[in-house]
Amino acid sequence: FGHAKKDCWELRDKKKQQEENKEANVATGNVCQDALILSLHNITESWVLDSGVSFHATPHRHYFVDYVQGDFGHVFLGDDKPCSIVGKGSVQ
Repeated sequence: FGHAKKDCWELRDKKKQQEENKEANVATGNVCQDALILSLHNITESWVLDSGVSFHATPHRHYFVDYVQGDFGHVFLGDDKPCSIVGKGSVQ
């Protein structure tokens, strides 16, 4: 269904390629574009995670211990539509 960022095969392959070719900087355009939606029996308990698990999204602000509002860019959903990141924090 997905994988943690530390287990991303594309990032691992990119790092391996950079180690093999230390004389040149290599940039690639590969992007993991999978999306995973987790839910209990109720849609209001949903979480949206990107495949690299760099962002988790929930509509429940009270889940966060140290929530900070702001403009933190955006992530792309499974249908390639952008979704604004309007806050960050740690979950209890």
